[in-house]
Amino acid sequence: MVKLRSPALQRSQQVFKFVAQFTLVVSLVTQWCVLWPVALCSQPFPLSISWASSDWESLVFWLSYDIGRLEIACRTHSHYYCLDLYRTQNPYLNDTENLSQPAYDIQAVRAWFGILIQDQWHRINMVDFENPGYCCVSQTMKYLVHGLHNKRWDPEQYMAKLIDYDDENKPLNFIMAIKSPLSSCENIIVKVGFGPGNLRRSHGDSVIPGAPYTIAGRQLQPIGIPHIDSVHFDFFDPGQELTFHWFKHNIMCKDNAWICEKEVTPKKEKKPKNEGSGSGSSGNKKSQRKKQTKAEKQNRVKQS
Repeated sequence: MVKLRSPALQRSQQVFKFVAQFTLVVSLVTQWCVLWPVALCSQPFPLSISWASSDWESLVFWLSYDIGRLEIACRTHSHYYCLDLYRTQNPYLNDTENLSQPAYDIQAVRAWFGILIQDQWHRINMVDFENPGYCCVSQTMKYLVHGLHNKRWDPEQYMAKLIDYDDENKPLNFIMAIKSPLSSCENIIVKVGFGPGNLRRSHGDSVIPGAPYTIAGRQLQPIGIPHIDSVHFDFFDPGQELTFHWFKHNIMCKDNAWICEKEVTPKKEKKPKNEGSGSGSSGNKKSQRKKQTKAEKQNRVKQS
Protein backbone atom coordinates (compact mmCIF):
# COMPACT_ATOMS: atom_id res chain seq x y z
CA MET A 1 0.00 0.00 0.00
CA VAL A 2 1.35 3.44 -0.97
CA LYS A 3 0.68 5.81 1.94
CA LEU A 4 -0.24 9.42 1.29
CA ARG A 5 2.56 11.73 2.31
CA SER A 6 1.68 15.03 3.90
CA PRO A 7 3.56 17.27 1.36
CA ALA A 8 1.37 15.80 -1.38
CA LEU A 9 -1.89 15.99 0.54
CA GLN A 10 -3.24 19.23 -0.92
CA ARG A 11 -2.29 18.34 -4.49
CA SER A 12 -3.78 14.85 -4.22
CA GLN A 13 -7.03 16.18 -2.79
CA GLN A 14 -7.32 18.65 -5.66
CA VAL A 15 -6.77 15.89 -8.21
CA PHE A 16 -9.21 13.67 -6.37
CA LYS A 17 -11.89 16.38 -6.44
CA PHE A 18 -11.23 16.90 -10.15
CA VAL A 19 -11.80 13.19 -10.73
CA ALA A 20 -15.10 13.39 -8.84
CA GLN A 21 -16.27 16.39 -10.86
CA PHE A 22 -15.14 14.74 -14.09
CA THR A 23 -17.18 11.66 -13.16
CA LEU A 24 -20.25 13.80 -12.57
CA VAL A 25 -19.90 15.47 -15.98
CA VAL A 26 -19.44 12.13 -17.73
CA SER A 27 -22.48 10.72 -15.97
CA LEU A 28 -24.65 13.65 -17.09
CA VAL A 29 -23.35 13.64 -20.66
CA THR A 30 -23.98 9.90 -20.94
CA GLN A 31 -27.63 10.49 -20.12
CA TRP A 32 -28.17 12.93 -23.00
CA CYS A 33 -26.13 11.68 -25.92
CA VAL A 34 -25.91 8.53 -27.98
CA LEU A 35 -23.43 7.20 -30.49
CA TRP A 36 -24.26 7.79 -34.11
CA PRO A 37 -22.32 7.01 -37.32
CA VAL A 38 -20.76 10.48 -37.48
CA ALA A 39 -19.45 10.91 -33.93
CA LEU A 40 -20.26 10.68 -30.27
CA CYS A 41 -22.93 13.26 -29.41
CA SER A 42 -22.71 14.81 -32.87
CA GLN A 43 -26.50 15.07 -32.84
CA PRO A 44 -28.71 15.67 -29.77
CA PHE A 45 -30.71 12.45 -29.80
CA PRO A 46 -32.63 12.04 -26.51
CA LEU A 47 -31.39 9.04 -24.57
CA SER A 48 -33.37 6.82 -22.25
CA ILE A 49 -31.32 5.31 -19.42
CA SER A 50 -32.64 3.09 -16.67
CA TRP A 51 -31.05 3.74 -13.27
CA ALA A 52 -28.89 1.31 -11.37
CA SER A 53 -29.60 -0.66 -8.23
CA SER A 54 -27.29 -0.11 -5.27
CA ASP A 55 -25.22 -3.23 -6.01
CA TRP A 56 -24.76 -2.49 -9.73
CA GLU A 57 -21.30 -2.94 -11.27
CA SER A 58 -20.53 -4.00 -14.82
CA LEU A 59 -17.75 -5.41 -17.01
CA VAL A 60 -18.53 -3.47 -20.19
CA PHE A 61 -17.63 -4.28 -23.81
CA TRP A 62 -18.00 -2.50 -27.13
CA LEU A 63 -18.93 -4.52 -30.22
CA SER A 64 -16.62 -3.98 -33.18
CA TYR A 65 -18.78 -2.41 -35.92
CA ASP A 66 -18.25 -0.13 -38.85
CA ILE A 67 -20.68 2.38 -37.33
CA GLY A 68 -20.06 5.10 -34.77
CA ARG A 69 -16.72 6.67 -33.95
CA LEU A 70 -15.88 4.45 -30.98
CA GLU A 71 -16.93 1.20 -32.66
CA ILE A 72 -14.77 2.09 -35.66
CA ALA A 73 -11.88 2.86 -33.31
CA CYS A 74 -12.39 -0.57 -31.75
CA ARG A 75 -12.28 -2.21 -35.17
CA THR A 76 -8.76 -0.93 -35.74
CA HIS A 77 -7.72 -3.33 -32.96
CA SER A 78 -10.24 -6.20 -33.18
CA HIS A 79 -12.97 -7.40 -35.54
CA TYR A 80 -14.97 -8.76 -32.60
CA TYR A 81 -15.00 -6.60 -29.45
CA CYS A 82 -13.13 -4.21 -27.19
CA LEU A 83 -13.12 -4.04 -23.41
CA ASP A 84 -14.34 -0.63 -22.31
CA LEU A 85 -13.99 -0.71 -18.51
CA TYR A 86 -15.22 -2.18 -15.25
CA ARG A 87 -17.91 0.38 -14.49
CA THR A 88 -18.92 1.26 -10.94
CA GLN A 89 -21.30 3.79 -9.44
CA ASN A 90 -20.23 7.18 -8.20
CA PRO A 91 -21.13 7.44 -4.50
CA TYR A 92 -20.56 11.21 -4.63
CA LEU A 93 -22.82 11.90 -7.61
CA ASN A 94 -24.87 14.42 -5.67
CA ASP A 95 -22.26 15.38 -3.10
CA THR A 96 -18.91 16.29 -4.63
CA GLU A 97 -18.01 18.59 -1.73
CA ASN A 98 -17.91 15.97 1.02
CA LEU A 99 -15.14 13.81 -0.35
CA SER A 100 -12.97 11.86 2.02
CA GLN A 101 -9.22 11.84 1.73
CA PRO A 102 -7.95 9.47 -1.02
CA ALA A 103 -6.41 6.27 0.31
CA TYR A 104 -3.41 6.44 -2.05
CA ASP A 105 -1.15 9.04 -3.58
CA ILE A 106 -2.66 9.90 -6.99
CA GLN A 107 0.62 10.07 -8.86
CA ALA A 108 1.81 6.80 -7.35
CA VAL A 109 -1.29 4.79 -8.27
CA ARG A 110 -1.39 6.41 -11.71
CA ALA A 111 2.10 5.10 -12.39
CA TRP A 112 1.30 1.75 -10.75
CA PHE A 113 -1.78 1.13 -12.89
CA GLY A 114 0.09 2.34 -15.98
CA ILE A 115 2.64 -0.41 -15.50
CA LEU A 116 -0.06 -3.06 -15.05
CA ILE A 117 -2.19 -2.05 -18.04
CA GLN A 118 0.83 -1.56 -20.30
CA ASP A 119 1.41 -5.32 -20.18
CA GLN A 120 -2.25 -6.25 -20.65
CA TRP A 121 -4.20 -3.73 -22.76
CA HIS A 122 -3.39 -5.30 -26.13
CA ARG A 123 -4.10 -8.80 -24.83
CA ILE A 124 -7.49 -7.94 -23.32
CA ASN A 125 -8.55 -5.49 -26.09
CA MET A 126 -8.75 -2.50 -23.76
CA VAL A 127 -7.92 0.21 -26.27
CA ASP A 128 -7.71 3.96 -25.94
CA PHE A 129 -10.61 4.95 -28.20
CA GLU A 130 -9.05 8.33 -28.95
CA ASN A 131 -5.71 6.73 -29.89
CA PRO A 132 -6.41 3.00 -30.49
CA GLY A 133 -2.79 2.06 -30.96
CA TYR A 134 -1.56 3.65 -27.75
CA CYS A 135 -1.68 3.19 -24.00
CA CYS A 136 -2.33 4.22 -21.27
CA VAL A 137 -3.90 7.65 -20.60
CA SER A 138 -7.54 6.71 -21.22
CA GLN A 139 -7.28 3.35 -19.49
CA THR A 140 -5.67 4.92 -16.42
CA MET A 141 -8.36 7.60 -16.18
CA LYS A 142 -11.01 4.86 -16.11
CA TYR A 143 -9.20 3.25 -13.19
CA LEU A 144 -8.94 6.58 -11.34
CA VAL A 145 -12.68 7.19 -11.74
CA HIS A 146 -14.25 3.73 -11.44
CA GLY A 147 -11.63 2.02 -9.30
CA LEU A 148 -9.92 4.55 -7.04
CA HIS A 149 -12.57 7.26 -6.72
CA ASN A 150 -15.74 5.15 -6.64
CA LYS A 151 -14.45 2.09 -4.78
CA ARG A 152 -11.10 2.98 -3.18
CA TRP A 153 -9.53 0.04 -5.05
CA ASP A 154 -5.81 -0.15 -5.63
CA PRO A 155 -4.61 -0.84 -9.22
CA GLU A 156 -4.31 -4.59 -8.73
CA GLN A 157 -7.88 -4.85 -7.45
CA TYR A 158 -9.24 -3.01 -10.47
CA MET A 159 -7.08 -5.02 -12.87
CA ALA A 160 -8.44 -8.23 -11.34
CA LYS A 161 -11.95 -7.06 -12.26
CA LEU A 162 -10.88 -6.36 -15.84
CA ILE A 163 -9.50 -9.86 -16.42
CA ASP A 164 -11.99 -11.97 -14.46
CA TYR A 165 -13.60 -14.15 -17.15
CA ASP A 166 -13.90 -17.37 -15.14
CA ASP A 167 -17.31 -16.66 -13.64
CA GLU A 168 -19.58 -17.39 -16.60
CA ASN A 169 -22.70 -16.89 -14.47
CA LYS A 170 -22.37 -13.08 -14.50
CA PRO A 171 -25.79 -11.86 -15.66
CA LEU A 172 -26.39 -9.31 -18.38
CA ASN A 173 -26.86 -5.94 -16.66
CA PHE A 174 -26.21 -3.34 -19.37
CA ILE A 175 -27.26 -2.82 -23.00
CA MET A 176 -26.67 0.17 -25.24
CA ALA A 177 -28.60 -0.03 -28.50
CA ILE A 178 -29.55 2.00 -31.55
CA LYS A 179 -32.05 1.36 -34.32
CA SER A 180 -30.49 -0.58 -37.18
CA PRO A 181 -29.64 1.71 -40.11
CA LEU A 182 -30.07 -1.28 -42.43
CA SER A 183 -33.37 -2.64 -41.14
CA SER A 184 -36.65 -1.18 -39.95
CA CYS A 185 -37.43 -3.91 -37.44
CA GLU A 186 -34.40 -4.53 -35.23
CA ASN A 187 -32.20 -2.76 -32.69
CA ILE A 188 -28.42 -3.06 -32.94
CA ILE A 189 -26.55 -3.76 -29.69
CA VAL A 190 -23.43 -1.59 -29.64
CA LYS A 191 -22.38 -2.16 -26.03
CA VAL A 192 -23.02 -4.81 -23.37
CA GLY A 193 -22.10 -5.31 -19.74
CA PHE A 194 -22.21 -8.17 -17.25
CA GLY A 195 -22.22 -8.20 -13.47
CA PRO A 196 -24.40 -7.78 -10.37
CA GLY A 197 -27.46 -5.58 -10.23
CA ASN A 198 -30.43 -4.84 -12.43
CA LEU A 199 -30.45 -4.63 -16.24
CA ARG A 200 -29.80 -1.06 -17.37
CA ARG A 201 -30.80 -0.04 -20.89
CA SER A 202 -29.28 2.90 -22.77
CA HIS A 203 -31.54 3.68 -25.74
CA GLY A 204 -31.71 6.39 -28.34
CA ASP A 205 -35.21 7.56 -29.22
CA SER A 206 -34.91 5.68 -32.50
CA VAL A 207 -34.87 2.30 -30.72
CA ILE A 208 -38.02 0.33 -31.49
CA PRO A 209 -39.66 -1.01 -28.30
CA GLY A 210 -40.43 -4.69 -28.70
CA ALA A 211 -38.19 -5.22 -31.74
CA PRO A 212 -35.40 -7.75 -31.14
CA TYR A 213 -31.94 -6.76 -30.07
CA THR A 214 -29.32 -7.86 -32.59
CA ILE A 215 -25.58 -8.42 -32.46
CA ALA A 216 -24.80 -7.58 -36.08
CA GLY A 217 -22.88 -10.16 -38.07
CA ARG A 218 -22.15 -10.94 -41.70
CA GLN A 219 -25.83 -10.55 -42.69
CA LEU A 220 -25.62 -6.85 -41.81
CA GLN A 221 -22.61 -5.78 -43.77
CA PRO A 222 -20.84 -3.47 -44.01
CA ILE A 223 -21.44 -2.57 -40.35
CA GLY A 224 -21.54 -6.01 -38.67
CA ILE A 225 -18.87 -8.36 -37.34
CA PRO A 226 -17.78 -10.14 -40.55
CA HIS A 227 -16.87 -13.50 -38.97
CA ILE A 228 -20.14 -14.41 -37.22
CA ASP A 229 -23.81 -14.69 -38.10
CA SER A 230 -26.18 -12.05 -36.78
CA VAL A 231 -27.83 -13.14 -33.52
CA HIS A 232 -31.18 -11.90 -32.22
CA PHE A 233 -32.26 -11.56 -28.59
CA ASP A 234 -35.67 -10.97 -27.07
CA PHE A 235 -36.31 -7.29 -26.33
CA PHE A 236 -38.13 -7.89 -23.06
CA ASP A 237 -35.77 -10.54 -21.63
CA PRO A 238 -32.44 -10.35 -23.48
CA GLY A 239 -30.50 -11.82 -20.57
CA GLN A 240 -32.16 -15.18 -20.99
CA GLU A 241 -30.01 -15.89 -24.06
CA LEU A 242 -27.39 -13.13 -23.97
CA THR A 243 -25.40 -14.49 -21.04
CA PHE A 244 -21.74 -13.95 -20.26
CA HIS A 245 -21.17 -17.62 -21.12
CA TRP A 246 -22.58 -17.00 -24.60
CA PHE A 247 -20.67 -13.75 -25.09
CA LYS A 248 -17.41 -15.26 -23.89
CA HIS A 249 -17.52 -18.33 -26.13
CA ASN A 250 -19.07 -16.75 -29.23
CA ILE A 251 -17.38 -13.35 -29.26
CA MET A 252 -14.40 -13.10 -26.92
CA CYS A 253 -12.82 -16.50 -27.52
CA LYS A 254 -13.18 -16.13 -31.30
CA ASP A 255 -10.75 -13.25 -31.03
CA ASN A 256 -8.67 -14.29 -28.02
CA ALA A 257 -8.56 -18.07 -27.89
CA TRP A 258 -6.48 -18.03 -24.70
CA ILE A 259 -9.57 -17.01 -22.73
CA CYS A 260 -11.14 -20.42 -23.36
CA GLU A 261 -7.96 -22.47 -23.37
CA LYS A 262 -7.35 -22.57 -19.63
CA GLU A 263 -6.53 -26.14 -18.75
CA VAL A 264 -8.64 -27.88 -16.17
CA THR A 265 -6.64 -30.17 -13.90
CA PRO A 266 -8.23 -33.62 -14.16
CA LYS A 267 -9.41 -35.18 -10.93
CA LYS A 268 -7.56 -38.24 -9.77
CA GLU A 269 -9.72 -41.29 -10.23
CA LYS A 270 -10.03 -43.66 -7.36
CA LYS A 271 -8.77 -47.10 -8.20
CA PRO A 272 -11.55 -49.68 -7.96
CA LYS A 273 -11.06 -52.33 -5.35
CA ASN A 274 -10.04 -55.66 -6.75
CA GLU A 275 -12.44 -58.18 -5.34
CA GLY A 276 -10.05 -61.01 -5.94
CA SER A 277 -6.94 -59.50 -4.47
CA GLY A 278 -8.23 -56.59 -2.35
CA SER A 279 -10.56 -56.76 0.63
CA GLY A 280 -11.81 -60.14 -0.57
CA SER A 281 -8.30 -61.55 -0.36
CA SER A 282 -7.80 -60.35 3.21
CA GLY A 283 -11.18 -61.82 4.11
CA ASN A 284 -10.12 -65.20 2.73
CA LYS A 285 -6.92 -65.11 4.77
CA LYS A 286 -8.86 -64.41 7.98
CA SER A 287 -11.17 -67.29 7.21
CA GLN A 288 -8.22 -69.61 6.62
CA ARG A 289 -6.65 -68.60 9.96
CA LYS A 290 -9.91 -69.32 11.81
CA LYS A 291 -10.14 -72.76 10.23
CA GLN A 292 -6.50 -73.49 11.06
CA THR A 293 -6.98 -72.39 14.72
CA LYS A 294 -10.10 -74.53 15.04
CA ALA A 295 -8.30 -77.59 13.66
CA GLU A 296 -5.41 -77.10 16.06
CA LYS A 297 -7.81 -76.98 19.03
CA GLN A 298 -9.52 -80.17 17.89
CA ASN A 299 -6.16 -81.95 17.62
CA ARG A 300 -5.23 -80.88 21.14
CA VAL A 301 -8.54 -82.24 22.49
CA LYS A 302 -7.99 -85.55 20.78
CA GLN A 303 -4.46 -85.82 22.11
CA SER A 304 -5.65 -85.13 25.71
